[in-house]
Amino acid sequence: MDVSGIKGQVLMLNLRDTQLKTGDGQDIFIPNALIIKNPLINFTIDGFLRYDFTIGLDYGSDYEAAMQLIREEIVDVPGVLKDEKKPTVWVNELAESTLNLQVTFWINTFDRSIPDADVKSTAILKVLTGLEKAGYNLPARIVELKNHQGKVLKTSTGDFL
Repeated sequence: MDVSGIKGQVLMLNLRDTQLKTGDGQDIFIPNALIIKNPLINFTIDGFLRYDFTIGLDYGSDYEAAMQLIREEIVDVPGVLKDEKKPTVWVNELAESTLNLQVTFWINTFDRSIPDADVKSTAILKVLTGLEKAGYNLPARIVELKNHQGKVLKTSTGDFL
């Protein structure tokens, strides 16, 4: 549940307040008046929760093959739903240094055998490792320096033109 940015699992409903347990173990007592006056997000009413992450490919990569590889890698992650809510991959953004792909997948929150955070972490690492093993370059932000005055630039490691 999320009310006004306060997230946690509902432990108890009382006449005056609702007790939540946050992900870091804190017990929070939210006055019910706050819940009544603000939007309430229930993450698990139907049992399904979607996670997503963005991964950037180097320009000039084989984008279609990379997207197919991501689909193959993520479907093998324990806890990721494969049938009615299968993982998806699409182009999200033409960024400065990368073509960003959005990866989405669903989990069943009623299945508590694998924690949600473990499923998401495993999914990200499996996709990252798969792309690296296949030879895809996943660059960080590239910064271009221009020297319009034509002077030698001094750095701590020596001269740089």
